[in-house]
Amino acid sequence: WYVEAGDDGNVKLKNVSTNKYIGQIRKSEAVVMQADVANAAQFAWTNQTGTYAVFKDVNTEGVAEGDLNYLYGHVNGGNLVGWEAGSNPTQWSVAKVDRITVKYKLNDVVQSTVTEYVRQGTVYTVSSPIDFTAPSAVTVGETELEAGDGVFSFTVTEGATVTVELVEDLPFTKTVLNPDGTFPANTAWYVVKQHSTAGYAWTWKYDETNGVTAESGLTTGYTDNHLWCFAGSKDDLKIYNKAAGKGFSLTNTNPASMAAENNAVWKMVKSAAEASFAGKNPFCLQNGDANSYLNAQNNKEKGINELKYWTSRDQGSTIMVIPHQPLSIKYMFKGEELTDLSVNEVVEVGS
Repeated sequence: WYVEAGDDGNVKLKNVSTNKYIGQIRKSEAVVMQADVANAAQFAWTNQTGTYAVFKDVNTEGVAEGDLNYLYGHVNGGNLVGWEAGSNPTQWSVAKVDRITVKYKLNDVVQSTVTEYVRQGTVYTVSSPIDFTAPSAVTVGETELEAGDGVFSFTVTEGATVTVELVEDLPFTKTVLNPDGTFPANTAWYVVKQHSTAGYAWTWKYDETNGVTAESGLTTGYTDNHLWCFAGSKDDLKIYNKAAGKGFSLTNTNPASMAAENNAVWKMVKSAAEASFAGKNPFCLQNGDANSYLNAQNNKEKGINELKYWTSRDQGSTIMVIPHQPLSIKYMFKGEELTDLSVNEVVEVGS
């Protein structure tokens, strides 16, 4: 609200959004907003104590004798109402605010602009309204902020334009394929689980279908068939399997499989069941249609869990990734490898 000067030290209240004034206050009647300033209520700013004030309409035209109508804190049908002097008048909190316009940019392109009115003296903490991103640099006017413990914040003293540079903040490290399409030596591999906190592990089965299943109850004994990596961005991910190798990626067929020269990409979205996966950085994968999410579903005829589509970002569509890497152990004796003892395993990173 704007507090505008009225006559004889009184004030008028004008809404910033509608550009209209509060009209004359009448007992038990809903407040009517007025476009014409001539019809605006003129309030005596009385009984002010600190940041609180009582608003009394000084216009007595048409008001019953003895009634002095106040802006009342209760609502009637969603509208503010007037009330008479005999009741304890509402004390309103009044605080000066400043207009803060925040522009969020990702890859130098403005993704979103938000305008807020913030109370002076407030410590404003910058966050990202865009899923799977985080602020990397923040400028208030011409001043670049320094992050304190990874958090950007500033005290509001005046209106300002805030520019926020965002970067992707993903639950996995993306892979950049070699020019020939092979996986680089530093590829970050993950076991991908879906459907519950215990999770069904994605598994590529090499057969005539190149199908991908979701195995339940699997916690050890992983092989290259269980290792997946991600390339692209949060809005156009391509998903690869280590055993499937160069050129093969996850399709958007129903059910999903692996295919070469496949242009299917996936978009990361928040899981609606996020609270059930606390600390596991869950997400869902969306394909085109907003109601089309990759989901682990049981095929009773085949006796397997397939990756198919579902219309909800529920627990069955929720995905977790756990970093794993292949581990080869060779035992040598006098320069000769003891091949019978060699071990090839897939182990969780950090174990």
